[in-house]
Amino acid sequence: MTDPPIDGQSYSARYRRAKKQTDADMRELEILKEMRQSEDFSFGVENQNPWSGDDFVESCGENVVEDGEYGYSSNMQIGSDTPDTAADVNEGETFSNDLHDTSESDNDNYLTNADTDDLPMAAKIATWANEFNISHAAINSLLKILKPSFSDLPSDARTLLQSPRSYAVKTFSSGQYFHFGVAHGLESVLSKMDLSTIKEVHLQFNVDGLPLFKSSNSQFWPILCLIRQSPSKDPFVVGLFCGNSKPKVEFLNDFVDEVSCLMGTGLIIHKHHIHVMVHSIICDAPARAFVKCIKSHSGYSSCEKCTQKGEWYGKVVFTSMNASLRTDEQFIEKSDEDHHLQGATSPIERLSIGMVSHFPLDPMHLLYLGVMRRLLLHWIRGPLTVRLSSRVVSKMSAHLLHLSQFIPREFSRRSRSLSEIDRWKATEFRLFLLYLSPVVLASALTENHYKHFLLLFTGCTLLSKSSLCNKINIAYAENLLRLFVQGVAELYGKEELVYNIHGLLHIAADAERFGTLENFSSFPFENKLKSIKKLVRKPQLPLQQVVRRLLEQERTGSRIVDPNSSSDVKPQLLREHWRGPLPAECVGAKQFSQILLSNMFLASNKRDSCVILADGPIAVINNILLKDDDIIIVYKTFGISDSLFDYPLQSKSLGIFKVSNLGDTLHCAKLSSIVQKCLLLPCDDMTDNRSCSHAVLPLLH
Repeated sequence: MTDPPIDGQSYSARYRRAKKQTDADMRELEILKEMRQSEDFSFGVENQNPWSGDDFVESCGENVVEDGEYGYSSNMQIGSDTPDTAADVNEGETFSNDLHDTSESDNDNYLTNADTDDLPMAAKIATWANEFNISHAAINSLLKILKPSFSDLPSDARTLLQSPRSYAVKTFSSGQYFHFGVAHGLESVLSKMDLSTIKEVHLQFNVDGLPLFKSSNSQFWPILCLIRQSPSKDPFVVGLFCGNSKPKVEFLNDFVDEVSCLMGTGLIIHKHHIHVMVHSIICDAPARAFVKCIKSHSGYSSCEKCTQKGEWYGKVVFTSMNASLRTDEQFIEKSDEDHHLQGATSPIERLSIGMVSHFPLDPMHLLYLGVMRRLLLHWIRGPLTVRLSSRVVSKMSAHLLHLSQFIPREFSRRSRSLSEIDRWKATEFRLFLLYLSPVVLASALTENHYKHFLLLFTGCTLLSKSSLCNKINIAYAENLLRLFVQGVAELYGKEELVYNIHGLLHIAADAERFGTLENFSSFPFENKLKSIKKLVRKPQLPLQQVVRRLLEQERTGSRIVDPNSSSDVKPQLLREHWRGPLPAECVGAKQFSQILLSNMFLASNKRDSCVILADGPIAVINNILLKDDDIIIVYKTFGISDSLFDYPLQSKSLGIFKVSNLGDTLHCAKLSSIVQKCLLLPCDDMTDNRSCSHAVLPLLH
């Protein structure tokens, strides 16, 4: 999962923001009501009901069959979902059952964005409803309250949200599938960008399974797409399969046919011709095996990057370090028959992409949920030869809980106790591996085990930091990870050389092709899967529910985009105060305790105050000033700075330091002098005194 916006997304923060917006809207309602009474104020738009009239029946032609008073299609179960509430039946809907219907005429039957511009209150309510996933029943109740004062508001949530009345659902033997379309999603996203600067787009796709309920086998298999050039890291849905079991790989046919066409002819948006290219296809190991029609990760010859056969040590392990690498040509020729499923061919082979090179190993599942989780479980519950004592584990847990108060705002989760490791998320394992581990494990592991772990930490840091991820450092990181894999066999046993550990031999090659690990991780897609699942409100017809919700979001123009994803966001000074400290040369300046930038959040607290300046010093922010339209930071520096560790290299080379002796002298610098935000972590387990030694680690994400 990618991290949430740095302006905070906790429940309480969202509640306060929603309450503030609601209060403002209610005040506006009162003002508009007074204007209506005193000046005969009106919106200037006729009260229309898009659900009435014959236009819809004519636009759909013979695909629509009206049944009875409410006008439902006779085959509603295929192309629709049941009404969300009893009120949904009052207006009536018709749905199309034509599997080849493109529904191009649907847009003519609904209020356009220009129409909603003339209905500001309706647009606001629609945006609010989509942002907070408000049910139709709740919206209808609100509209019933507002309708007497604002007659121009619609009476039904479906009219307000422009709910679709027909959509093409394709039926398979194992479930149903709806294809939103790649071109449709590209046009929706790119139309909001400056097309004059875009000549080609690089697309990243994801396919994965999503269980819906604990009490049934009902599951989604979405196809998601992320535009690499887009400032927003929110993928859009290309297609959605729903069934009680895994679909057959043929459900990808519509997706493959469309992408193949786009790669050949490109896409024209507002008279701009844009070339379409596939950047990569990101999946976890089971999903990659499924879409590529190859052996599962637990089988022999299952490695996607090399031809190693594997051995049996109670499970399949990969002990060789020098197996020959697979190529795209060998995959198409099926030269290694043991690697492919007999008689199966992936539809993706029809695309002009490499079936090996365009499928990188996903760091989220392989590295964080795989390797890092496996190591922690070995230290907590593993064999006696590597298991840590309960006293050491308790000390590590206490240290993690103490460090949680130093985790910056950019992280969606703070560190938790090891007693809850079975509930840790991928972001928590990433936080531990790339930031907390050198501090927490230094006093917990033996020297050999700690140095062995530093091979993994250093290699992953080199592959995660954009300024270090170059050809020379990638080659060095690959050697470090190779040494780490060899050390696993020596320290933990050959039986631990499973698929994920073996994958570390190949992840550096993927980084050389695609850049830092975050460039080909599943975090953005996993976040999207979570939002898709939230759209399901009841167990009946989940596919149709999600289709309607997504089309409602699109048609009301209220797809939520991270406001901080744009590089043009201006600095926002927050929480003005008068407490100081205030240097003599800055007397009269306005003082603030927080500042929100496009790529970081800074504050004069222990979580968000550590930065590296352009001229080298590591600074701790004590105040933020505004003087003569210039933003100035007031800071102190540390007197002693050294490497946190010296194996396998000096940590200074990674931008990681051990500092102490925070000075008392105040310094001033312009905001533009800040180069990097850092974590400032006390090295002593339970010490909160800034005079003690601290570890400084730069943010990598």
